[in-house]
Amino acid sequence: MRALNSRSNVVMAKSARGEHPLARLLIDSIDDSVRGTRSALTYAGVDADALEAAVFVHKIAPAVYVHLRDAGDASPALLEPMQLRYQLQVARQLQLMSDVPGLVAALTQTGVAWAAMKGPVLAERLWSRPDLRTYIDLDILVDRRRFGDVLDALLESGAQMVDQNWALIAHQTRAEVSLVLPNGTSLDLHWHVVNDRRLRSQFTFPIADMLARTVDAKIGNTTLPTLDPADTLLHLAYHTAHSGGHRLMWLKDIERAAADPELDWDETLLRAKAYGVRLPLAIVLARTARVIGFEVAPPDAAFAPARRTAWGAFAAAANRWTPAPTLPADKFSGQFAFKNARKSTPRSIAAALVAMKNRRAPGFDPTQNKLYIEAGGDAARASYLAVVQGGLEP
Repeated sequence: MRALNSRSNVVMAKSARGEHPLARLLIDSIDDSVRGTRSALTYAGVDADALEAAVFVHKIAPAVYVHLRDAGDASPALLEPMQLRYQLQVARQLQLMSDVPGLVAALTQTGVAWAAMKGPVLAERLWSRPDLRTYIDLDILVDRRRFGDVLDALLESGAQMVDQNWALIAHQTRAEVSLVLPNGTSLDLHWHVVNDRRLRSQFTFPIADMLARTVDAKIGNTTLPTLDPADTLLHLAYHTAHSGGHRLMWLKDIERAAADPELDWDETLLRAKAYGVRLPLAIVLARTARVIGFEVAPPDAAFAPARRTAWGAFAAAANRWTPAPTLPADKFSGQFAFKNARKSTPRSIAAALVAMKNRRAPGFDPTQNKLYIEAGGDAARASYLAVVQGGLEP
């Protein structure tokens, strides 16, 4: 299915930030009904450095560029940095398209069930134009019982391992490893959509079932399987909440996925309960409604846990205290209420207490990623695969 053509504010957003020039620019840039139709004078006073910082957070530079370019009267100080980011994204898109046919051939040859998800698939399938959405890598989900076969097939086709610390991978029982494809595309290879083993007992996505009901999508001219509409929305809701719920790109993903004409809400809510994501889904939908609105309004039942639970009330308070979209000068972004959302209020509170206890732990530095250090070798790799491919899901 090609991208949905949206008018994203038919159900109007209620963001308290709606009249802030920078916030208005960010929101307008992802609104297909107004993009490029408003004079850049509407955003008078927007500082170029503040815009640069904001799009770094929200990952919507391509959409901002197209909006300002089509307005026709944006200053070079605002337009040129966005143009550079847009060009880098287009180059990344072309690079990925050069890698996808070989990737599909390698995966198809294994006979393993698989699905592409997140970035490029969402850009092509859900957003109105694929050049509007930022992405830096491709995510592939495969049947864990054949994870080693898939790794071998990709390496034989010219991919290279980025994560090489098999001792750490085995110790963490990570649900993904990172590779780079022959033409330079970053690939995250997953056997589960929840990477952290401690969370997999709470968010019980049935991966085999999800892979059995995939639908076709396209990246460029290449057809490949992706998650069906309900599983797409539920995975996005989990990922958005777990990642903090603060990026406009993620909220736009949610809005577009909710507008999919093939989405069955009754089935979606049944699955959400089974997967343990009813509460995260509800609070993410509520934030999306508040910040950017919906073209196709979800049913009231989808919002129920956000309105009728204590954690839902806490997330609503966070929305009021830290109105999205987050701007560079903001001290708080409300991420705490979203990152710690679990299947129920008691479990969310427990997660929050652990997070508070660990709040002074050093932040993750991607330049010092221990996964990139070669360690453990074939023995650790074999140990990891024995656990992953075993009878019970780790």
